[in-house]
Amino acid sequence: MEQKPDIEQLAQRLVEAGRGLHARGWALGTSGNFSAVLTPDPLRLLISRSGVDKGELTRDEVLLVDDAGAVVSGEGKPSDETVIHLEVVRHRGAGAVLHTHSVWNTLLSEAEGDAGGLLVEGYRVANRRLE
Repeated sequence: MEQKPDIEQLAQRLVEAGRGLHARGWALGTSGNFSAVLTPDPLRLLISRSGVDKGELTRDEVLLVDDAGAVVSGEGKPSDETVIHLEVVRHRGAGAVLHTHSVWNTLLSEAEGDAGGLLVEGYRVANRRLE
């Protein structure tokens, strides 16, 4: 029998991830958002609340939402990008989504946006070469 994840433990891991990403400069201020699947069926997602400084993220700022993004537990508005998190979970089978807005990513996106993207070569992901 599969053990149900502990909501408090999972929420605390999101808090730690958010604070850690902030400390690295990858999610400054209120930028970025983080989620983790509590249950796949019915889909329940823990997600950071909108407008929260990720360097000061607390357990109370992690909400539980349903498969439509409606708040099931917690106070406040979930991330504006909750729908993106839900789609990534549904279509990619992700157990968590850590979406950052680092200064470098933002600068590169702005610089290369008109060109339709930025080609990245020479990096490996899950033992596959990106080309």
